Amino acid sequence: MARKSKGVVVGQVFIYIIAVIVFALVLIFGYQAITGFLEKGEKVAYLTFKTDLENAIKNVYSDFGTVAIYSGKNVLAVPVDYEEICFVDLDKPVTINITFCNENPIICDSWRTAYGSGVTKGTSGWQEGDQNVFLKPIGLSPIKVYKITVDTDEDGEEELSDDGYLCLPVIQGKLFMRVEGMGDHTFVSNASISI
Repeated sequence: MARKSKGVVVGQVFIYIIAVIVFALVLIFGYQAITGFLEKGEKVAYLTFKTDLENAIKNVYSDFGTVAIYSGKNVLAVPVDYEEICFVDLDKPVTINITFCNENPIICDSWRTAYGSGVTKGTSGWQEGDQNVFLKPIGLSPIKVYKITVDTDEDGEEELSDDGYLCLPVIQGKLFMRVEGMGDHTFVSNASISI
């Protein structure tokens, strides 16, 4: 039986150590690369949703009576992390029940600030606000669509009695809503409302 010399054994140990180090580096950098790709994918999905939503509102506002319904085959895809989307009419005073503000303090604070600034400056809450669409959980960046009013009581009618906010659930990564052009703003309601 042939005996291995010390040099061969040391060489094999050195090769194993190098192999372990290379494996660890590939594992670490591979994980970082995959994580980076996933984060970029989430950002792209969010920005795509944001742009699609902004366009959905903008495309109908000036054409009075034009209706677009996002349901069935025509839906707005929402990134998977989000459960609910709330639309807020920043030109409407914040006179809603305390439960909503307790559950959504960021929305109410932003709304109060925008409306109050509009009243103080003699402009509108929409002009003063940075955001009128809120996601749960909080989105990557604020979303401000063109001027909106919302159908809180789900009767399909634009009324002064509507509270000024509408929260719609995200169902299987999709937002179902109805938008109607009103000439100078867009009326947003639940897609299940059919007029």
